[in-house]
Amino acid sequence: MAFPITVLYTFAGVPVAHHVGEASLLVSEILVAINQPSGNQMAQLTVDCCVRWLAARDSSSVVLQAFLRVLGASVTSSEALGAILEAALEAFFKHTSR
Repeated sequence: MAFPITVLYTFAGVPVAHHVGEASLLVSEILVAINQPSGNQMAQLTVDCCVRWLAARDSSSVVLQAFLRVLGASVTSSEALGAILEAALEAFFKHTSR
């Protein structure tokens, strides 16, 4: 299942400074799928897709920055929040020297 984030890369008419803000609004809409009742397959599939998609990103990704901005306020399940936040932070700091 492919994650439909590619549409977020078209910010026609939006100034560069507002790309993360615009992406945040769209990411919030996607994350609603995670807040389904416990045991819902759609919620687990959304988490899995987000984690896989985020693994291929780095700190230059506008959408990754949007995920980091809205995750805490958008995801109600602590398990799902932990999985996605871990993937987002790993992606963000991927190229940081140790």
